[in-house]
Amino acid sequence: MLAVAFLGNFGVFISLLIFFAIYLPLLLLWRGRWLELGLVVSLALALVVVGYYSAFTAILLERGSPGVPFGFARIAHVVTLTLQPTGRIGLLAFGLGLMGLGLIVRKQRLQRLQPLVVAWWLSALLSLASLLWTEQALRWEAFIFPALALCGGIALAALHRWGRTGQALAYGLLALGIVRGAVLWYSWIATYQH
Repeated sequence: MLAVAFLGNFGVFISLLIFFAIYLPLLLLWRGRWLELGLVVSLALALVVVGYYSAFTAILLERGSPGVPFGFARIAHVVTLTLQPTGRIGLLAFGLGLMGLGLIVRKQRLQRLQPLVVAWWLSALLSLASLLWTEQALRWEAFIFPALALCGGIALAALHRWGRTGQALAYGLLALGIVRGAVLWYSWIATYQH
């Protein structure tokens, strides 16, 4: 399954490499089962690199030269477009994701999720940082969606525990997120923006 994820898209492949480069050391720090995961990742990576990406070595080496390393304006522009109401992520999902990330980092009972979620957010940010030297990002938006969903769900669950007002707010935000996602999905499919 991991080999299939590595084959999905070259940008996702790079994002996954960044993720595992962060996640495995974090698992070691949090005393997780890093050795087994490291072996699975190494085997899948070797299989994919030797069996697939090796055919594109010349192309990858030709494109690998970085341009001007000052693309902060590009990053700001992409983030602004992504977080606006019609953007791919939007402020609601991003805000709930940040709230959930804070809860995961703070709460003792959510400690097992910490290495996974912290690595996911950091690798998405590092994937976004590819705009510093290239015009094309590494599909960081698609890469961060599962982390946003997990963290956002934890944030909504925390809101839900705040009595009737919290429950109404949690259900309202969930409904807003579902409607927004459906509208964006339809508009992207109808106008072929995927």
